[in-house]
Amino acid sequence: DVPSVLAVKTTLDNFAAVSGLQANADKTQLHFGGVRNDVKQEILRVIGFTEGDFPFRYLGLPLHSTGLKIQDYTPIIQKLTQSFTHWATKYLSYAGQVQLITSVVFGLTSFWCSTHLLKMTIIHLIEKMCRNFFRNVVEGKRKMIFQGWKKICCHWLEGGLNIKELLSWNKALLSKWLWCLMNDPVSLWSRWVKAYILKSDSVWSINVKPWFPDHIKHILQFVTIGRSCMV
Repeated sequence: DVPSVLAVKTTLDNFAAVSGLQANADKTQLHFGGVRNDVKQEILRVIGFTEGDFPFRYLGLPLHSTGLKIQDYTPIIQKLTQSFTHWATKYLSYAGQVQLITSVVFGLTSFWCSTHLLKMTIIHLIEKMCRNFFRNVVEGKRKMIFQGWKKICCHWLEGGLNIKELLSWNKALLSKWLWCLMNDPVSLWSRWVKAYILKSDSVWSINVKPWFPDHIKHILQFVTIGRSCMV
């Protein structure tokens, strides 16, 4: 609403007066959700910024008001494709291939995996790219035949190559937010979730509602699975 935006604008003006740093109106946009058009226009007039459209990118991640779609994953797929294409021209040992997959590929995907649950279509596509690279697939033909990908992703002691299985890694990274919610009362995110999502409910008993943000739904799914296993 207008009063809250005015409070933000006052804070920005005070900060600018002290530090000399001002928000660039040409590079700053406002994104609205559930705001009447007359209120929206008044807010834009008061703060002097333009209205932005979804999706937009923040810290490399596309943000969308309705959750990410398949096409929103294009940047990460393009980066991985470029990497695999470049590596294909190198003479790499199998140990080198494993190292590239475990370090570079999962380094690129970990940031995405720690923010939301990837769509299974994307997970299968990334694993297919890793599998084809490791098996030296050229023009649809494999130069070498290995065991199944699930076996390759097993631990060394289980006969695998200790490559992370992407879906399990994705869930593990998301689970840290549940830990943060329960053990980090200072976190701004944790305080926001408790104030606006949980309210008087407990994370162990609250029911997932359709209007919850996607990352909250994914985190609470782990709690639901845990309750089912306990029963």
